[in-house]
Amino acid sequence: MTEKKYTPGAGMAFGLGTHSIDQAVVLFGRPKSVTGFLRAQRGIESEVEDSFTIILQYEGEQKDLLVTVKTSVTTPVAQQLKLLVRGTEGSYIKWQQRSTCPQEEQIQKGVKPLDPDFGKEPESLQGTLTTYKVFDERYQKLDPETNKYTGRYPTITGRWIGLYENVADAINGKDELAVKATQSRDAIRVIELARESHEKGATIPWR
Repeated sequence: MTEKKYTPGAGMAFGLGTHSIDQAVVLFGRPKSVTGFLRAQRGIESEVEDSFTIILQYEGEQKDLLVTVKTSVTTPVAQQLKLLVRGTEGSYIKWQQRSTCPQEEQIQKGVKPLDPDFGKEPESLQGTLTTYKVFDERYQKLDPETNKYTGRYPTITGRWIGLYENVADAINGKDELAVKATQSRDAIRVIELARESHEKGATIPWR
């Protein structure tokens, strides 16, 4: 990432950011507005960001929801923050190792996608769920100090191959596409509005 002049499609938001932004769109839908803060923190003057913070605001029943999507290259710690959810009934926090997906690391180690353990995440990376009332007694215990129920909650096993199976089935008329083109379009639009917000120094309404 050595470019100094921005061109459409360049930068961290269009790179690693697409994954986390897409997750936000899948979970919460199209936002009401987008606020973007883009930074080049790699020691050169550049319009091409390597770090960003994007804030999504919503309306209607989600008017109190605030979604923050962040990516930064300037941290030396091995475990990076993946998810932090704060709600009225509880909270969930999850970390990831070296900013990669377990499936990616397994492939690099020679594990095959059809192996039974492929996509399983190590317990050390499982998220911690804390709630006022017990949500799942298999994984949560009452913490006497806080009087809240807490514990590591298992991550659903990842399965990249399922995407390609679905595409093949859709081509053959056996199933509908799980990932719709409109979903990809909305994620790209979030990135475009985040850059506009950054350049104008203002929150940009969805359009």
